[in-house]
Amino acid sequence: VKGQGGLGGAAMALSSRTALAGVLLVALVGCSHAQGAADRMAAMMGGGGQEAEMNRNMPAHCSIDRVQRVCPRWVDPQMVNPDTGLAYDLDQQEVPCVSRRSMKDITDPAFQTLGFVKLYPGGESVCGHGNREFYFMARESALGRAVPDKVMVAFMSGGWCWNAETCGIMDLELRTMARDALLNSVAAGPAPSVPQAYSRNDVFASGIFQKESTVINNKFGDWALVVIPDCTGDMHMGNRSFTYSPDDATRCITAHHRGAVNAGMAVDWVLRNWAGAKHVLVLGTGHSESSKATGAQGAAVWAPYIQRHLPNAVVRAVIDSSMAVFGPNINMALAADPWGSSMAHTPDGGWLMPPPDMWHISTDDFSTLLEYVADASPSVAFAEVSSTDDVMQVMDFEMTGGRSRDCCLNGCGCNFGTDFGVSAGAPAYGVVGGTLDWTKSRKVTMLRRIRRMPNNYRSWLHAGQRRNWLSSALFTTECAVPSNCMAHSRLVNFLFALATGTTEFQADGALRVANLPPTNRTYANRVFGEVTCTGCLSGILGSETATAEACTSTLGDAETLFTVAPKYNSDWMALWSLNGWEAPDVAGTGMQYRFAHMYEVREGESMVEVAERFGTTVQELVRLNRNLITNVHNPMRLREGDVVCVVPQWRNSMDHMGQRLCPSDKQRFGEASAGSADGAVSSMFTEIADQVQGGAQAMINMMTTGDASPTPSK
Repeated sequence: VKGQGGLGGAAMALSSRTALAGVLLVALVGCSHAQGAADRMAAMMGGGGQEAEMNRNMPAHCSIDRVQRVCPRWVDPQMVNPDTGLAYDLDQQEVPCVSRRSMKDITDPAFQTLGFVKLYPGGESVCGHGNREFYFMARESALGRAVPDKVMVAFMSGGWCWNAETCGIMDLELRTMARDALLNSVAAGPAPSVPQAYSRNDVFASGIFQKESTVINNKFGDWALVVIPDCTGDMHMGNRSFTYSPDDATRCITAHHRGAVNAGMAVDWVLRNWAGAKHVLVLGTGHSESSKATGAQGAAVWAPYIQRHLPNAVVRAVIDSSMAVFGPNINMALAADPWGSSMAHTPDGGWLMPPPDMWHISTDDFSTLLEYVADASPSVAFAEVSSTDDVMQVMDFEMTGGRSRDCCLNGCGCNFGTDFGVSAGAPAYGVVGGTLDWTKSRKVTMLRRIRRMPNNYRSWLHAGQRRNWLSSALFTTECAVPSNCMAHSRLVNFLFALATGTTEFQADGALRVANLPPTNRTYANRVFGEVTCTGCLSGILGSETATAEACTSTLGDAETLFTVAPKYNSDWMALWSLNGWEAPDVAGTGMQYRFAHMYEVREGESMVEVAERFGTTVQELVRLNRNLITNVHNPMRLREGDVVCVVPQWRNSMDHMGQRLCPSDKQRFGEASAGSADGAVSSMFTEIADQVQGGAQAMINMMTTGDASPTPSK
């Protein structure tokens, strides 16, 4: 079975966990999509050729002939046939065009100019509409072959897409695939392609890409650079041709999500030409501050592959301006895995992505993907660099069901407790409010990432809207906290310390020490200190310290325990008991209160078991914890030590013996349920219950009639 050496490990069996994931998938996306996911898992089990065969034999949904043609090539000022040199172009293609190979090794004289050289891997490499060839670019370091051991590999943000509008050509305002290619010249057309801007002299000439290191203090100025574009809308993770809206002739588009194929060819070239590299910096970023493209997460999944094939190199991955904060519809948008990420291969034939029962694009978020990759590859260090309110990231959030402002309390973009108030007619908020708020979602995502990620992960957050910091002119001067800008916290120094920092491992391969920035690596400093802008992660209750009480909220204007209880499917007596106040109506606006019990997940325990134990449902637990520090994106991913907020429904709760705490109408307290093997114990409890009940009834009779003789119970 394929998969040796890939993130997916070796053989991929359909285990009970996979079966349970399938059940969850049905609940989340419906039977038809779940069947599609099951079919893809089955295809993966059969080896690497099946998905390629599926792509070649796809039906012609879009009424386009299925003839394979040669890809046109841009030769200023027009598209030409690379074989004849004559003017030539193609529209959207059902069968991807074939690209002509034109490759050179780094020792070729063409690289001696220290400028970029375009490299065309040919074969199955192609851009998203099947009518433009893919190419990547490379340049030697400023010192040439004198320093052949340091290279940056930049996986460019291209813009990701998921339907006929975002992948198609009907409305270029809506298209997100190869977004920066829309700036191409009129002659080149709007088709998804490698952006022509990449060939301009002023691009890749600032920030970390600036070669004159002595002039601008860029410590990466003497590193070689390889630029891998994304013109397929899949974050460098795709291996599938997928037809969107096949039954609508006006919208139909077959998108060729071949990002993993393209990137794999480029990475294979890097490994051959830098086989003796000592330092490799894998970047996910945009080409300039003006770029409108997002989707840099692919860099994280390719870094471990590079590390495995360059075991003596220090490999680090940096994700720029892509915090992966998406709205609630992200999994629905990708439910059919249109990119074919679960079928993506590395050049050595292994799997690029984690096994489907550990992570799948239809059920999991990108935080979980980053967590898996970092855990599986402790020798690689990962860092994120971003601004808090990058407008393109906010747009991605809104396009997947989020809102720029969803007013609530405790860390949101606006606050109903002071801005509007319940008494002024504002809708409900609190624990079930703000679930769509960008500010709160961004804070919760980054806080949970800092908490859950292993020690080979770091982050650097700046306030504001600036994007693509790595290409910014401020790269060498800016700090996350400008008012307290120390030399070691400047972005250039922060990343250089990351790129050259060392890691030490235990005998079993586990990470023991990571000498990575910042110097003070405590939770408090990483969240509220020199690498995070002031106040940028504040306000989320339970995040104040690594062990702070999590299941709390704040009373807003005109709220009391009586009015907030329904939000938690609770009652005022339970909340009063939880908080230990003198009276249930003493609290006022701004007072913090507990709304649920903190429950720490035990080894091997599932969300289903937690729900059953406390008489509730998985859906209710997910709802209750949504967008809190205890957020649960996929109930399948609970792990030992995770804390979730629980509101027990005592009538349905179970004791440790599996019996209900409260009797049903047909079962007295302590009585064994049908089929129970605890008859003797139950009889004992029944006798005790009878005595307690009898004594209680005698006391009631004495208080009401003065006669303690028993009376029949109702």
